[in-house]
Amino acid sequence: MKTILTTLFSVSILATMAIAGPGCSGYKEVTLAEQKSHAHEVLVVEIDGMELFQLTNQEGKIFFKGCQEIVERYHELEDAVRRQQKPSGRSVRVAAIYSVGLHHLSQYVDQFRTLVPGAGVDLEYMHPDEICERVLNDQSDLGLMSFISPGRDLTAIPWQRQLMVIACSPGHSLARRITTQGALRPEDLQGERFVAFDRELPARRAIDRFLRKHNVRPNVVMELDHIATIKHAVEVDIGVSILPKLSVQYEQSWGTLTATPFNNDTFARPVGIIYRKGRSFSLATQKLIEILSNGTPEPIPESNEATSAAAAS
Repeated sequence: MKTILTTLFSVSILATMAIAGPGCSGYKEVTLAEQKSHAHEVLVVEIDGMELFQLTNQEGKIFFKGCQEIVERYHELEDAVRRQQKPSGRSVRVAAIYSVGLHHLSQYVDQFRTLVPGAGVDLEYMHPDEICERVLNDQSDLGLMSFISPGRDLTAIPWQRQLMVIACSPGHSLARRITTQGALRPEDLQGERFVAFDRELPARRAIDRFLRKHNVRPNVVMELDHIATIKHAVEVDIGVSILPKLSVQYEQSWGTLTATPFNNDTFARPVGIIYRKGRSFSLATQKLIEILSNGTPEPIPESNEATSAAAAS
C-alpha cells in the first residue's frame, strides 16, 4: 500500500502541476497523508490544507488512473504545441510486414523526406504479431500489415490491394505453361508441391480460402513464416507458391523466379495502415499517412474473392 500511495502522490502532484503549473497564480500545493480508519487504510488528498476527499483502496485505483490520464493528456497537448512550432526534426517509427518490400516503400519515404525536411522514417520489418504489439505499446507509430483484423484497441486505414501471383522456379513445368499460355488457372495448382505460409498467418488463411473456392488441393510440402525463405524454397524448386507480386519483382528481373497472376480470377491482398486508438500524431506522422494514402499503387480490378478475404481475415 505504501508503494501505491507514493505513486499516487507523485502522479497527483504532476496532475496538479499540469493543470496550474508552479508559475501560475492559481497554483495550489497538493499534500497526501495516510490515516488509519477502522481496519482499512485510507488515502486523504488535501489542497491548500483543506481535505478534498478520502479514498478507499478501490477509489484510490480510480483516482490513480484518472491522474495518469490527465498527465498523459497534458504531455500530448504539450507535444502537439511543440510539433506545431517545429513539425520536422523527428522520425516516424513504422513497423511493416516483410512482404511489403523496401523497394516499394522507398518512393513514399523519399517523397516524405522532401515534403518534411529534417524528418525521417525508422522502418523495421517483422512478424505481424510483433507489429500489433509494438503499435499497442507505442514502440511504433504506424504499422503496415495485410488482412488486418483491427480489434478494439487498433484502428486500420485501407491502403492498397496488392496482386497475388503464382511463383515457381524457371525450370518448373508451370513456368513452361506460363511461357505458352501467358497465365495460369488456380486449377493448375492441383496436386502440385506447394510451399505455404505458416498456418497461423492471415495470408495463409486467405490463400487457403481462395484455393478452396476453386476446389484445389496442392501438396503442401513446407510451411514457413518468412517470405524470404519461401522465395528461396521456390527458387531451388522445392515447390511453387502464391506470393505478392511486389515481393518477387527483384527475383523476376534476375531470372531466378517466374511469376504470373491467375487468368480467370483476380486474387489480391488488402494491405492497411494500423495505429493505436486515441493516439495523438505528430505533424510528421500525419504527413506520412497522407503520402501513403494518396499514393498511386498499381490498379487492381475488384473481385469477390478479395472482398471476402478482407472481411473474413
